[in-house]
Amino acid sequence: MDKDLIFAFGRTGSKARLRHKIHALMPKEFNTYVEPFVGGGSVFLGYKFKPGQKAVINDKDAGLISGWRVLKNPPSGVNWKQYDTNNLAKLQSFANSKSNSGAAGLVKQIVLSRNTFSGSGKGKLYGTTSPYDKLKNIDDYKAKLKDTKILSQDYGSVISSYDRPNNFFYFDPPYEKSDEQGVYKLKGFDEDKFAQRLRKMKAKWMVSLNDSAHVRQLFKGFKIRALTLPAQAGRGGTIGGKPRKEVIITNY
Repeated sequence: MDKDLIFAFGRTGSKARLRHKIHALMPKEFNTYVEPFVGGGSVFLGYKFKPGQKAVINDKDAGLISGWRVLKNPPSGVNWKQYDTNNLAKLQSFANSKSNSGAAGLVKQIVLSRNTFSGSGKGKLYGTTSPYDKLKNIDDYKAKLKDTKILSQDYGSVISSYDRPNNFFYFDPPYEKSDEQGVYKLKGFDEDKFAQRLRKMKAKWMVSLNDSAHVRQLFKGFKIRALTLPAQAGRGGTIGGKPRKEVIITNY
């Protein structure tokens, strides 16, 4: 698990451009890396793990997790080159697959996550990025995931199972709604409850969130580092089209 890989699945709010800054702030030693809101996994995939370190990744999105599981145990004998296309009609046919397992399920998740609006993984396809851009590296993804447990649970259950002093948690939860920053909170996520749960943890943890007075108040007393993520060229009104103020919060 020692290669620095780029995300396999594109997701709203990806940390691809922040991953190296996040890595530099992580503890130098830990037994198990735990990411309860893995999404596209930019931070996890880009980190060079030491021998003996293990990882746990989790997400409530069952379709996304099915894609991660296929990456860990890809079917043998598949000619992945057959999925090398940027034809919109063909990509749409991949996205319309009824399967969430095997090669078809993996290709479906890659196409949906990378070609829907802002990487939401839902709705109409707007992009025409070839899934083979990721599939050609499938052996590297498989190797990275060898010692990784893949879950689809509530984040609280993951904390309860792995909250130990020698483990490290990285949290990238849903952001608050903010018209100005162009990021939107997912329904059903309680930031106050989340912050209270983290205050009770024994493990070291890091949280990346949007920078707001509310977030700063929730995590008052912890180390808060502010940063600005520059706008991405060509993103227009989508997420990433404007500079985004974020914070990285740690309990160490």
